[in-house]
Amino acid sequence: MPQKWIAALTARAASCIGTAKPHTARLAQMRAVQAVTLEITRELDLTTLLGLIVQHAVELTGSSSGGIHLWDETTQRLLPSASYRLGNMVKEVFLRLGEGVGGTVAQRRQGMIVKDYQMSPYAMRIFKDYGITAILAEPLLYRDRLLGVIVLGQKGTARSFTEADRECLALFAVQAAVAIENARLYAETERRRREADLIATLASDIYASPDLNTILQRVAAGAQELCGSDMASIALRDLSSEGNSVRCRTGGGEQRLNARPVEAGKGIGGQVLLTGHPFRTTCYAEDPRVNKDDLEWIDEEGLVAAEVVALGQR
Repeated sequence: MPQKWIAALTARAASCIGTAKPHTARLAQMRAVQAVTLEITRELDLTTLLGLIVQHAVELTGSSSGGIHLWDETTQRLLPSASYRLGNMVKEVFLRLGEGVGGTVAQRRQGMIVKDYQMSPYAMRIFKDYGITAILAEPLLYRDRLLGVIVLGQKGTARSFTEADRECLALFAVQAAVAIENARLYAETERRRREADLIATLASDIYASPDLNTILQRVAAGAQELCGSDMASIALRDLSSEGNSVRCRTGGGEQRLNARPVEAGKGIGGQVLLTGHPFRTTCYAEDPRVNKDDLEWIDEEGLVAAEVVALGQR
């Protein structure tokens, strides 16, 4: 369906809300939901998809603004992922289960309407200061698995949300969750394909080159690309000492390869050298397993998350 038709339908639905008879407004909303569902199910780029979902949700319900938070299983938080008419403000909002309207909806897995947001116990200062007066939210669930939440707001208007708005958003959220899962599966399939191609190319390059430094540089660059990291380095064991010396880096710090050799038991590289087991941290500076003597170097490098694996067998 052409974009202009979808826009016309959503505009019609929005104009009907609060002005037409209930059944007329609901019919307009349902037609608009069907139209935008066709559009979002065709979009496979997750970032683009999330933007479309929140924009259409705002238009379908006649809201002032909206945002989507996706559930992150690792951090156990809802992360800001897309917004419409909220500027950069929503990027600062990370929610735990039960926190604010979004966190409460995610925890209960049920939608909710807050008609007087300014006086609500669910209100958050950042949204109160922005002038949000009413909130409508729905969980994004795929086969009973939490994907995230979609939260819509009204600002500076006498109109609040109705149960018809909630029903409309709930129906749309079901379709949006399916589209999000499809986009994620597509992205995962593409990631695995790219990894397989990269590994095949890397293996070919390694066997084709007799120079160790060239091989190490190519491996480090491949690891950086595979993991999507900002930098990567390889350290090889120094037979004259108990540590490893850094032989190559990519993405930064190339000019100081051996400024900090890897020593057994020191830092995360040293722990891997000592145990042979992989080590991963999502917050290098605050991880209690990390030697705090390294904090100055961590800050200098700008490291936040890190992962180290051993080369070869013990």
